[in-house]
Amino acid sequence: MYFIALISKDATLQQQIDSAVASLEPSLSLYNFADIPAFLNANLQPSMVIVDDISGQLSNELLQQVAVSHPQAIRVLCLPMMQDEQLIMQLGAFHLFYSRTLSATQLSELLFRPELLKQLPLPLHAVKAVLAAHHLPVAAPVAVQLQEMLLDPDLAIEALLPVVERDAVLSARLLQLANSPYMGFSRPTSSLEIAITRIGLNLVYGLVITLAAADVEPDAPMPDWLLWSWHHARYSRQYAAAVGLSLELQELAFSCALLSGIGEAVLRAEPSADGLLQLSSAQISAVLMTVWGFSHHYVRPVLLQEVPWKELSVVEEQVAAVLGIAATLCPAVKSLSRQELSSAQLQSLPPNWQQALAGLQREVTHEL
Repeated sequence: MYFIALISKDATLQQQIDSAVASLEPSLSLYNFADIPAFLNANLQPSMVIVDDISGQLSNELLQQVAVSHPQAIRVLCLPMMQDEQLIMQLGAFHLFYSRTLSATQLSELLFRPELLKQLPLPLHAVKAVLAAHHLPVAAPVAVQLQEMLLDPDLAIEALLPVVERDAVLSARLLQLANSPYMGFSRPTSSLEIAITRIGLNLVYGLVITLAAADVEPDAPMPDWLLWSWHHARYSRQYAAAVGLSLELQELAFSCALLSGIGEAVLRAEPSADGLLQLSSAQISAVLMTVWGFSHHYVRPVLLQEVPWKELSVVEEQVAAVLGIAATLCPAVKSLSRQELSSAQLQSLPPNWQQALAGLQREVTHEL
């Protein structure tokens, strides 16, 4: 049994969500509140809180109170279109952003999100600890370079990509927002280039400013784990190409590897949080990706990359194997929270996968 809290004065939206709840399993209940103070005074602990900012002008203080009082709930903010400034201000407080024109399918998928979290093969208290994770910053060297680049009115997206790809947090948030119902696109994308095109450079600039770590020196070196994450994404795409996966799956492997890094960022930001230390960085990433609405085509490869794959004819396991194998090529970082593949797993690969791995190992050795 789980329940969802809706904070809205809009009778139409209330009716839409009531209908969506009725169409789902009977274990789901909905509680309606006219405003945030009424919700906070109710002292409930819902699995999800949906706040309808009907005018896009709810105070930052009230919205932050929702996050502080319900850190382990999935927090959703519904906004009118063209409210990018409000969206950016609430990136640390809310997990999801929706436009106020929700389709029945979008509503059903959203309301089922707590159930999807329960279905992950992970301890529920650890999953809740991930939901409570705080602000995740973009690395200072990346943030400084991007801020300078984005001031150029003639900047091309192609020039921006190599810099964006170096930061797991920024890449993950760009893909999340580009695929969110707030943006209104019907087809998901795993391409960072398409994500930036959808969002627009003004919103990218706002993201960089908002997510930049204010207390880090501009000339601070890139953290070793973040460099590792970047190498992991590069080698994942190269290995996917070497074993003959399609261009679409090469891009998926690259994006899944980047998204895997978000879990390491959570662990670095919350080093002593109860529950988090039971999970690897990939498992934390899978939780956040589920919350953010990424499909199982993304979540399963990230989750399965550290466990023995069973059937390489299955696309998701192919991508998972690519991620796991590419990780063995990356420079060693002792403090990374991930499970390494065994030599027996690598030896069990089909001959063409082993040959591709040997070839890429030679390239990496030469590169270093």
